[in-house]
Amino acid sequence: MSRRIENDTQLAKAIQGMQRLSEEIEDFEDTPDPLNHDKHEKNRNVLIVTSKLVQEYSRGKEVQADPSRAAYYDQMGWSYQDFTAPAETPKPAPKTNTPTETKQAPEQPTEPQKTASKVSSWLDD
Repeated sequence: MSRRIENDTQLAKAIQGMQRLSEEIEDFEDTPDPLNHDKHEKNRNVLIVTSKLVQEYSRGKEVQADPSRAAYYDQMGWSYQDFTAPAETPKPAPKTNTPTETKQAPEQPTEPQKTASKVSSWLDD
């Protein structure tokens, strides 16, 4: 999974989000609305992923406190968050050569416009 819970503050937010999603799911199941079926499925999927992240974080904290638990979790096939490895930091986006100011083309000298009197003056001759 690409997402991780990094600290206890994020853990608390994840748990609050799970509670909110659980309430929404219960409300839907009490009075199903076919128009909100897609939203219901999305909420269920988000709840499942978030609960896995919370479990992995909690197990990782247990392993951090008692490293012997790592062997137990590995034996059971349970994943846990490894706090010894540095967290992946997002890499900054590469700089592009986009100018910050738009360059204007240099003004080219233009001939003065000929007035109608100068243009038609040759007709008078």
